[in-house]
Amino acid sequence: MRFSLQPRRIFGSFLVVSFCTVVFLHTKTFWRHMMADFKEKKACGELLDYIAENLVIRYTVLSNTGWVKNQHEIILTNNGDRTISQGQWSIYFNHMYLPEGDHFRFRRSYPIPGSQFVLTHLDGTFLKLSPQSSFKGIAPETAVIVRINSPAIAARCYVLPRWYVAAPNCRPRIIRVTDDEKLEFVSDFNHPSQWKRGDNDNSDPFTPAHRLTNYNILDKGESPLRIIPKPISSIISSEETVDLSSGKWNLCNSPPEFSAEIKKFGEVFGLSVLPEKEPCPPTHAIQFIHEQIPDIPLSDEAYSLTIEGVKPSITVRATHPDGVFYALQTLKSLATTDKGTIGHVLPAAVIKDAPRFGYRGLHLDVARNFLPVDDVIGILEAMAMYKLNKLHLHLTDDEAWRLEIPDLPELTQVGSRRCHTEDESECLFPALGSGPFDTAPGSGYYSREDYIKLLQAAVENHIELIPEIDMPGHSHAAIKSMEARYYRFMKTRDEAKATEYLLSDFDDASPAMSVQHFRNNAMNPCMPSTYRFVEKILDTLIDLHSEIQPIRTFHVGGDEVAKNSWRDSPVCRKFIDETDGFPYQNQDLQEHFIREVSKILSRKNDITMGVWEDGALQMPQNEPFNKRTLNNVDVLAYAWNNANWNSKSAARTHLLANAGYKVIVSSATHFYFDHPQEPDPEEIGLFWATRYSDDKNVFGFVPDDLFANAKIGGGSVPFTDEEHDRIRYQHAKLERPENVVGMQAQLWSEMVRDVAVAHSQLFPRLIAFAERAWHRAEWEQDDTRKMRYLKYQDWSEFANVVGYKEFPRLKAKGIKYRIPPPGVRIHKLTLEIGGLYPGLTYKMRSFDDDTGKVSDWTECFNGQPMEAGDEDRGFEFMATDGQRTSRIIKYNMDS
Repeated sequence: MRFSLQPRRIFGSFLVVSFCTVVFLHTKTFWRHMMADFKEKKACGELLDYIAENLVIRYTVLSNTGWVKNQHEIILTNNGDRTISQGQWSIYFNHMYLPEGDHFRFRRSYPIPGSQFVLTHLDGTFLKLSPQSSFKGIAPETAVIVRINSPAIAARCYVLPRWYVAAPNCRPRIIRVTDDEKLEFVSDFNHPSQWKRGDNDNSDPFTPAHRLTNYNILDKGESPLRIIPKPISSIISSEETVDLSSGKWNLCNSPPEFSAEIKKFGEVFGLSVLPEKEPCPPTHAIQFIHEQIPDIPLSDEAYSLTIEGVKPSITVRATHPDGVFYALQTLKSLATTDKGTIGHVLPAAVIKDAPRFGYRGLHLDVARNFLPVDDVIGILEAMAMYKLNKLHLHLTDDEAWRLEIPDLPELTQVGSRRCHTEDESECLFPALGSGPFDTAPGSGYYSREDYIKLLQAAVENHIELIPEIDMPGHSHAAIKSMEARYYRFMKTRDEAKATEYLLSDFDDASPAMSVQHFRNNAMNPCMPSTYRFVEKILDTLIDLHSEIQPIRTFHVGGDEVAKNSWRDSPVCRKFIDETDGFPYQNQDLQEHFIREVSKILSRKNDITMGVWEDGALQMPQNEPFNKRTLNNVDVLAYAWNNANWNSKSAARTHLLANAGYKVIVSSATHFYFDHPQEPDPEEIGLFWATRYSDDKNVFGFVPDDLFANAKIGGGSVPFTDEEHDRIRYQHAKLERPENVVGMQAQLWSEMVRDVAVAHSQLFPRLIAFAERAWHRAEWEQDDTRKMRYLKYQDWSEFANVVGYKEFPRLKAKGIKYRIPPPGVRIHKLTLEIGGLYPGLTYKMRSFDDDTGKVSDWTECFNGQPMEAGDEDRGFEFMATDGQRTSRIIKYNMDS
């Protein structure tokens, strides 16, 4: 029996040996491949490390004008001791404008002549520079030059940071010299051909002397007794005061509808609220009366304030908690100390006040670059100080999706992240200098808890939060997220789930490219799944808002849909052909989308729809959609594109108001705070609408006469009287002024990679904006000599209040406002120096270009004598508030 089993055992042993041999051989092969991959990755990693550390990139704008117009140069220098050889590596970078744009209309890659490199446009601002097969390497201490054509770049900030090098199966590395928010790898703009935007650009950087003349502010030495924004009427005593710190003061607890605001009064001034039934004493009490204020416009936000000094008491009259809240803001302003904190001494005063507009908003773009929720709340609290009441939050765009939608996790798993990728299956392409890693500010989103926290802060500060989901255009992030969802469910062959919220037609070959260089970035309006998506997002927002601040307005964007969108979409061709009575062609499908979204909103308690102006206009006719065909009672249209006072777009405020839309004046020339504040290549900001927009420009805006603001044309050349009259009279007249219901400032965040930059772009311009949105000044009536003088007096007083009082208030809140550089002139060895806002300190130091020697900073003052021989030296000047400084300016005696 044992003998009979022997052959089986031998055969079994043979199988075991054979199996082990196969495993061994496969294991050996596996480890050989693993070691080869490891060595390859190690070699790849070493090469990338070397390039990242030793490749010096120098970006130079050669000229924006003349026969070499739009020529830019990228110099790649090998500062190490090894040759940078041919390989599969590429340099990835973002560029605000699309270089070699003509070559990318119908293809992705373009070999740059004479450079040994191929430039590939991946999408949006994202490009890569790859060695051609003929690449000969970059030897140590040598350089290669890549010259590209690009639309005009006239400022350092247009060249974006964090260029990086990557190769297949290797972790990307940021090239060290570009990992710099100061952008020192960009050459200085030293010549007019570099800082001008083209041959017809008349703008030049301000000289120190020009700046001094332009400022022209009389320093009053202290803050005038003025509230910002200015009330309709106010009498404020300079002698009589009341002191709330005496310990005798109380708050009267009536009427009950003001109880929450009364509690805030107590928290601010450290006062107790009397028991509900206890009568209000005649003195040392703050009394609240529910009463309409005579002689001022009817408004829930109206209030009156009487501060009695002889018989110490304060009386607040209003008809709504909003009015009481704004009375508190006025009291806080009056009680501000020199340090910017809230004191207890108030001047006697009689104030009557109501807003000019019911809508006084700030649009904040958190999609292009993310701002954490606490930073947004800080801005929101500063808005309330100046009686702004709408925060329009731009939550989505091509570059990112920023709100958690639990039922659609891909929106944040993919759409909120930017990282190195070739196909955007797990994250979006890097954008706007975010670099290869999914870190803030390129990546990030608001969780439900974050959004609820923001809503609660909005309610506390009497601000309506208006969410915007930008669509159908500007939707690259949403489209890619829903494509990722599609592929996830198709892996399990669940086609119903995969297509449930799909936003794109995979067979759409339309040659559409947006203004921001994204291909086919518009949701498809012919697919039912698009509207399921819209309704899902809206339902989520309604739920988030419901118990805190019910949603009243939903902004759908509607702007900048690329020409030719959906032109070659089979789904849209079929939809148009098979839909009975469908009145549109492909180019009119945006109107169909707006109408369908309007129907959805009307079913949800008739939520007001907000759209950017081009979301309510037929193009290219420039005619508003018929308002009566939209289901919403009110549609807010945000009129923005008055760039250069273009004849087609500048009158859209009037066209839309006349057509029955409620219009929010959002003029790009004055209220786009992503634009620079001086025409200087070292200032941050875009300049497509105007070369710059400073605080005086914002302060001087006249909302009731739109074309009174048309001062300067596209080349920064002032309009002649004839040109101004032509602009005024060739446009549609405003026939229904009652439909212009508000103003809004915008901060788009393409260049806002830090909250400090957000602060400096917003403040103090936003204070000037708040002044115009709340208060109608007497000088706005016309442009006579008398009115111009009244305007100068008003601005001068405003500037002194900002410098002496509002800057300390902002500093106390942690707001990093912009400090404008000083104006300087040296005349007959006497220093003349001044700022846009009085109350700052000035410092100077000397420098010698020949020797490189620089002296220490010393304080200086207007009228300071200069020493003999100073005419042979150069100087640098800056303004400071004791913590931060302005941009440093250079001055030579011949400046």
